[in-house]
Amino acid sequence: MAMTISELARSAGVGVETVRFYQRKGLIFDPKPAQLGGASGRRHYGPDEARRLILSVRPGVTDRATIEFRDEERLLAAASDPERAYVEQVMPIKQRYYLDYVARRSLAGDVGILIDTLRAVLGRADS
Repeated sequence: MAMTISELARSAGVGVETVRFYQRKGLIFDPKPAQLGGASGRRHYGPDEARRLILSVRPGVTDRATIEFRDEERLLAAASDPERAYVEQVMPIKQRYYLDYVARRSLAGDVGILIDTLRAVLGRADS
């Protein structure tokens, strides 16, 4: 599925300028001329560009998606079609978290994620 730059940004939960930033860094490539949107001249991007954004950073021990979906197995077990529920409900939210992290990563943000993880783990131990 081809997307314009604004559609790619919206699906990733980031701004167009974030996508352009990663283009300038060489992480996302401008589409080849054959991929340009016909007479309109719009560039069209595929799912590989979103994947490249996410994979541009080393994975960490924990992240916001892990905290939010710490009971993911229960959510999916309750669904009539677990694979569809994952693809349509869980994956888009996780992707937004990952792309947000790529765009805004910092030491303070990482410390906040670690603290929130500890809170989630300790809160679960109390229940």
